[in-house]
Amino acid sequence: SEGLKRWQRGQTGFPLIDAAMRQLWKVGWMPNYLRHVTAQFLIEYLDVSWKEGLLWYDYTLVDSDVAINAMMWQMGGHSGLGAWNFVMHPVFAGKKVDPEGHYVRRWLPELRGLPVEYIHCPWEAPCACLLSANVLIPKFYPEQIIIDLVKARTSHVRNVIEVRRKHPELIQKDGHELLDVGGEQLTVRVRDDIKDNSEEISLLMTPDEAHSAQRRRLAHTKGVHHELLFEESKKYAVAHEAADTL
Repeated sequence: SEGLKRWQRGQTGFPLIDAAMRQLWKVGWMPNYLRHVTAQFLIEYLDVSWKEGLLWYDYTLVDSDVAINAMMWQMGGHSGLGAWNFVMHPVFAGKKVDPEGHYVRRWLPELRGLPVEYIHCPWEAPCACLLSANVLIPKFYPEQIIIDLVKARTSHVRNVIEVRRKHPELIQKDGHELLDVGGEQLTVRVRDDIKDNSEEISLLMTPDEAHSAQRRRLAHTKGVHHELLFEESKKYAVAHEAADTL
């Protein structure tokens, strides 16, 4: 599909997604946080099967582990024994972990002239700002593949719920699902906003989203996530450069 191809090539029009996917293609690696963000963008917003993402990660990641890769994609794709009980926003996640836009500018040099307030959302920049930064959309950088993110998520949730309604025999009273494995039924944990078969979008990430602060008990998540992302990238870059000299 067009969505899958643009995701693979880092041409979605969402800078954080594109930067991560281009890093993946160029060096075979990306920070763990961005693996979650890009995976959820493919599943939750582009409504592409998790199996396609699994195959692409397995093909491109130099540190791909068959069991971990499959497990994580199944959890993100509503098909695992557990579920990710959160949904990342492609713009707000960028402002959270890359507040100054350094990561995006490194992997998307065509956007390096944009001021920080527009680096994660170039479509919001005034025409004069885009011209001065030499960012011409869609000539030098693609238009957004999705205009209405909430509408896209709602469409995906409806498709998931439709499958659940077609198989009521596999839905437990508490909304979680059953999986038959060799005659034995296992419980499959379902994400909170889906187990009630509600089309209302409740898991919304905001610019000041505190989900990670609650889980990790960190007081300043923006700064911490920013540092973790770049420390992780720095360690890999050193290892990658050392391998090139061998």
